[in-house]
Amino acid sequence: MKAPRARRKSHSISCSRLDWERIRERAREAGKPMSRYIVERALSLTPGPEPEAPERLVLEPEEQRRLLDAVLRTAELLSGAMAPEGEDGPGLSGALRALFEAKMDEMARTGRYQEMKALLDGVLRDERAARIADDVYERGRKG
Repeated sequence: MKAPRARRKSHSISCSRLDWERIRERAREAGKPMSRYIVERALSLTPGPEPEAPERLVLEPEEQRRLLDAVLRTAELLSGAMAPEGEDGPGLSGALRALFEAKMDEMARTGRYQEMKALLDGVLRDERAARIADDVYERGRKG
């Protein structure tokens, strides 16, 4: 009489769709069915492949700091704009002035003179625009 064969039992694995795709790809690279690949990897004494380095952030650390500083300055200006004008805060007019000056300084630093002059022309609508643009541009180049 033949010895009874051990019955195979099915087990399920839960993982994310991304993990499942990675397992499928690695099994394909190894030339094995997924179930065989998973069992062999689980029972092997060798560790899995080294985890890939995380993707680099889009912004360099210095760019992140500059962006954070700009966001914090803007938040401060906006919170100041909500306060009444007086000793405690610049009020709306002061906040608008500071925001406008910050934009002018940024345009001067990045060499966008014509764009800055056009913006000033649109706001002031007179000959003061060119004079102010020249002053801000020179200050930005020096500073």
